[in-house]
Amino acid sequence: EEEEAAAAAAAAKQEKEAKAEALRRAAEEASAARAQKVDEARLAKKEEERRRREEEQKAHRERIETLAAINEKKMELLRRKLALAQKVEDRKRARGTGVSAAEEEEDNNNNNDE
Repeated sequence: EEEEAAAAAAAAKQEKEAKAEALRRAAEEASAARAQKVDEARLAKKEEERRRREEEQKAHRERIETLAAINEKKMELLRRKLALAQKVEDRKRARGTGVSAAEEEEDNNNNNDE
């Protein structure tokens, strides 16, 4: 009977140790799973942040390109306006010069008549 009791006690002890080991392993696995989820969440957050930065940079580049195109159009309009103003000024000068030449010719004719 003592042997049976000792064997039963040893078996109970062994079973208790096995259960403790199983609980320890389960706790380690749960801890590893939590750590993995935390890592995955951190990576997902970093990836989302990288994507957001890329989108912001793309939008910034597009704004710059749009502003550059608008400025280029403005410059072209200013060039045209300047060319037109120059043409008008040249015509005025030519008309002015033409009038002066006609006046000079008239003055010369008058002087020659005298």
